[in-house]
Amino acid sequence: MPLDKAKLDALLEEIALLDKKIDSRKPIRKKPRLTTTPHSLSPLKQPELLETEKMLYFQFCHYFKLTMLSIEHTEVALEIWIKGVLPHLLKLFNLENEEWERLCEIGDKDTQTQKELDEDWVTFFREVVENGRIEEEVLSFIHEGKKKKEYLTRTNIK
Repeated sequence: MPLDKAKLDALLEEIALLDKKIDSRKPIRKKPRLTTTPHSLSPLKQPELLETEKMLYFQFCHYFKLTMLSIEHTEVALEIWIKGVLPHLLKLFNLENEEWERLCEIGDKDTQTQKELDEDWVTFFREVVENGRIEEEVLSFIHEGKKKKEYLTRTNIK
């Protein structure tokens, strides 16, 4: 059933009147957030990794660095990391990808954790070189990456 012109004009006038009422209202004053007030007790504390989470974060970071340094080809190393090493470590340590991302987000922002990570890298690398302590599956992924790098290098030279 179509609207007649008079009803349509009446609705348009009512809408215009409501718009004027809304525009004339005083703006609502919002209270400042607790963390932005000068009287707040303390700023929000930055999340920190638990000791077990920190050790997991270190293991993953060390294996990432070892993969990158061993293969010496960024694209191949990243492919090996994404398709092989990372999924293997997630499965090995029973972690979901979201949990790993959370650990990275917290660990990457914390300067103290980064200092500890750099210091722990020396110990980790020494264990790998001197004692051969490396996850077998990770080692096979690294060898696969090295072979792929050598193949790419040979085919690019010819």
